[in-house]
Amino acid sequence: MEINHPSILHNSQNLDQSLINALPVCVFRTDRDGTITFVNPPLQSKLQLPLSDILGKTVSELFPDYLCRQHHDDDRFVIRSGEMIRKIEENVNPVTGEKSYIEIIKAPIYGNEDPLTGAWTETSGTKRDESDQAKGEQVIGVQGAFWDISAKVRVEQATAERESLLKVIARDSPDQIILLDQSLEVLYANRGIPGEEKHDLQNKPLSEVFKSDWPRIRATLTTTLREGTPGNFETRMTDADNVVHYLETRVLRLPPGMSGSPARLHLTTTDTTQQNHHQQERQQASAVFNFAREAIVFIDRRGNIVNINRAFTDITGYRLGEIAGRSPRFLLSKSISREKFREILTQVSSNRYWQNELKIKTSDGPDIDTVVAVSATSDNSGAIGSFVVLLTDISRQKKHQQHLEHIAHYDPLTHLPNRFLLGKRLNRAMSHAQESGSRLAVLYIDLDGFKAVNDRHGHLIGDKLLVDIAKRMLVNLDQRDTIARLGGDEFMVVVPDIDSRPRKEKYFEKLLKSISQPVHSEVGVIEVSASLGVSYYPQQDALEADQLIRQADVAMFKAKVHGKNRFEIFDTMKERSQRDTRQLHAELEQALVHNQLRLFFQPKVNMKTGTIIGAEVLLRWQHPIRGLLVPKDFLRADLNEQLAIDLDKWVIDHTLEQISRWKITNQDFDISINVSIPMLEQEDFSTRLARQLLQHPEINPSSITLEVLESSAVQDVDQISLVMRATSALGIRFSLDDFGTGYSTLNLLKKLPAKELKIDRTFVKDMLMDEDDLTIIRGVMGLASAFDKTVIAEGVESEQHGLALIKMGCHYAQGYGIAIPMNADDFSAWARQWKAYPSWLKITAPA
Repeated sequence: MEINHPSILHNSQNLDQSLINALPVCVFRTDRDGTITFVNPPLQSKLQLPLSDILGKTVSELFPDYLCRQHHDDDRFVIRSGEMIRKIEENVNPVTGEKSYIEIIKAPIYGNEDPLTGAWTETSGTKRDESDQAKGEQVIGVQGAFWDISAKVRVEQATAERESLLKVIARDSPDQIILLDQSLEVLYANRGIPGEEKHDLQNKPLSEVFKSDWPRIRATLTTTLREGTPGNFETRMTDADNVVHYLETRVLRLPPGMSGSPARLHLTTTDTTQQNHHQQERQQASAVFNFAREAIVFIDRRGNIVNINRAFTDITGYRLGEIAGRSPRFLLSKSISREKFREILTQVSSNRYWQNELKIKTSDGPDIDTVVAVSATSDNSGAIGSFVVLLTDISRQKKHQQHLEHIAHYDPLTHLPNRFLLGKRLNRAMSHAQESGSRLAVLYIDLDGFKAVNDRHGHLIGDKLLVDIAKRMLVNLDQRDTIARLGGDEFMVVVPDIDSRPRKEKYFEKLLKSISQPVHSEVGVIEVSASLGVSYYPQQDALEADQLIRQADVAMFKAKVHGKNRFEIFDTMKERSQRDTRQLHAELEQALVHNQLRLFFQPKVNMKTGTIIGAEVLLRWQHPIRGLLVPKDFLRADLNEQLAIDLDKWVIDHTLEQISRWKITNQDFDISINVSIPMLEQEDFSTRLARQLLQHPEINPSSITLEVLESSAVQDVDQISLVMRATSALGIRFSLDDFGTGYSTLNLLKKLPAKELKIDRTFVKDMLMDEDDLTIIRGVMGLASAFDKTVIAEGVESEQHGLALIKMGCHYAQGYGIAIPMNADDFSAWARQWKAYPSWLKITAPA
């Protein structure tokens, strides 16, 4: 009997005592102090105590401490709240110690206090309200009932354990488990299958999973569902990585009620991809063994031959019956020693693999060349289990290879090494030179007049001439040297350890003399000579073999230009300079593209008045590796014209932009810009400059001076004069820079419309010590006065330089004694605080 409603406890005082005693549950009562006032027979039987040993006792006297604390807390709650409680507890019988589970209900007992005796009398009723409390009713005790539910709990626990175990089995199963309902829809899947995630399978019709094979699969499923006979089917699926999987599925019908759900079919799917692959591999291996063109030999762990394929018999002539059980040692050519055989065995044992070329005996013929590969297989313990030997007959390839190597490495006409073989030997010679510290020479030889011989007498005579000359050169060369024909009438000689040859120039001349000796032929005497170029290795810079050959070729061409029948040595210093120049030009072009150029400004002042008259724009290069570079590091005389023009355009464009920025902040400076002659010779120079000035209307053209090197202007005075006059018409002024270094003439000063002369810094720098420099400066001052031109002195490095110049009547100057070149911001800051030397302002200069 199961008690499902607790109202019996509230109304128990109205029940007949015999009915309470007959209940199949344990019933008890306690007063407010926890003293037991009633137990029914089932509880007394459970305690196995006489009633006298139970009534009047407290719970703590009959039950373990942990239960007493729990009962005490529950009783306190019921007494304080007047509420009933119901719970399931894990219990221990105080007599037998048996563990059990009980369901217990506790309810309050209400009563009134007798005003005369002070005794409490139990009253009837269930739940009390405020009106009852107003009548004086209070909770005077607790009535409880409990019954054993251990069997039910153990059944539920066992069920939960079974469900957990089934989930673990399904989760860890290597197979795919799917439950289907009667409509063949997925109710459960323990994991995803190839191409389908687990969550995508849930509640999905199986027809959408096995689309391609569905008619066949559906027939199997419906047969099992209808007849109950197990079924199976195979299918293929492709996963997200386009890998094909082979699946084998077993189908079972679940007995009615066994699943507890609408599921009617149980599917177990196994991925057999690996087994299929293994089966295919076994079939392929068998096919390879039987039909391979390579000979295959199986050898057991004791080193005896156990099997061979058909190709082995075709190649060697041996049949299995002749060699089974024998060591493969007998197959090796007599030229292969026992030590070599043991070395092979050692390699196979340690590396489990060995491959190389070996000569193999045949049953009735000569030894053959083969490529032999030996692989060791492992048994279950990891030890060597057997050996597989593959032999490939390469006899024909060997002969063909030798023929091809001769063709590939030697000239078919002269039988000298060709360019390819020469390259290999040259590389070896270069490595030896590096290691030994010696030098080698590369000689590039080109015959003079050979084309005329070919044109006059035909190629047959020309070829015979080449053969004779090749033989002569071979006779005159050292055995250590390598001579090669590069093609046509070009030859090359590699001479190692050239410095050990006495008078190497005589060596070159001897070689040239052997070539120029007359050759007697059926068409008469033929005479040719040769031009010879020499390059040495190693050099200061690292270089490859082809670069060394190219250098010798350049030197040979120089010998041909200078008269033929001679030798020339490659000039490494000149070539290095040209290479550095090319590199510099390439980097400068990148500097323009990547905005690496900077403008610096060096002030120009009137030393006598202490005023700033302007500044000269100087170019700087913020090199990404070398740092900030000054013009002498990158503006060379060999700068190509287009690059010089591009640099000038960049300087002019950015200078005009800087002047405009100064105008915005009310700063006004006269600026001098250096321009090259190639820039001035541009047809649209004046026109382009005029367009730029129109874009900057705030700039007064007269505040701009273009500085032209005097030494450059001398080269084409008339043309430069025309450009300068056209540009001057725009209001722009000109200055002759580095005046005194360009062999100026009075005609130059007359023709060029330059208003200013800049004395070169080299004269100013030493003027205090060198009377000649002082005389030149006086001469420049005289010319300037005669032609009404302003003079500016460069290179003023000290106060004394300025004093000397002012005394000579030269007031305008620039130099480190005034200020170093600065960027635009620093120049503006300097201009606001600069003051001239007091001595300069006090000196009296000639008028």
